[in-house]
Amino acid sequence: MRYVTVQSSNGGTMTDIRPYLEWLGAHADELPPGARAFALDPEHYDFSHTWCPRSASFDTMSVQFTDDGVEVILVLAAWGGAPPEFVLRYRGVSHVESDGDHGGYPRSGLLVDELLPHPDGVIHELEFTGGTITVVARDLTAGWRGEAGPESPRDPRDEVRPSGPPVDLHDADHAPVADVEIPSGTVVDCTVMCHHPFGMGVWVADHGQFGHVDVPAIRDGKIRGVEDFPTIGTRVRAVARGYSGSRQLRLSTRPSDLPG
Repeated sequence: MRYVTVQSSNGGTMTDIRPYLEWLGAHADELPPGARAFALDPEHYDFSHTWCPRSASFDTMSVQFTDDGVEVILVLAAWGGAPPEFVLRYRGVSHVESDGDHGGYPRSGLLVDELLPHPDGVIHELEFTGGTITVVARDLTAGWRGEAGPESPRDPRDEVRPSGPPVDLHDADHAPVADVEIPSGTVVDCTVMCHHPFGMGVWVADHGQFGHVDVPAIRDGKIRGVEDFPTIGTRVRAVARGYSGSRQLRLSTRPSDLPG
């Protein structure tokens, strides 16, 4: 992060948001409207507040095609047996990166986050106990779904249907088709978005395409099941292996298939 500092030691983790809040006081107008509203919300950086999203844990990250383009939805679960959820919806996404393991146990908890202007809109970096997630988007919304405080920001779609239908990356009748095909043998960086018994779906942000990795192409050696897949949100390197009959990108993440 550029302004927020995070220091870990045997005694725990220390975060200092003061330099960022000082920057925010002078430059908040440089952020897109949704990102600005989230950054300036009084509960956001009040770590003592009941409804501050800090310490909520990673739950899911998914991709959806809407009338407004690519949307990434990051859901953080709070506390309790039926926890409320803090939902971040990124519109017009141009880049997603995940560093670390967010899907293991104990769950990866949010330590702090930082929103800054970007030529594409906003860059949002979230530091978790299990690593970082970075999203570049045109704008975002952020709020609680379910129980929340009376003044807390709400997920705008808590009671509203999305503008576009969810897309199953593996549905040949509805999955988005690439305008420009990636040549076979091209090495790409991608983010794991979903798991299935037959493989995993990935998002290749640099090319704006979804792809699929069949189970035998995920890694060298035996795979027992989805527990051996890279966790959802993980950034992986893959090599393009052509397109299916429905023009879905096929990839391999096996080290033996990658050059070098």
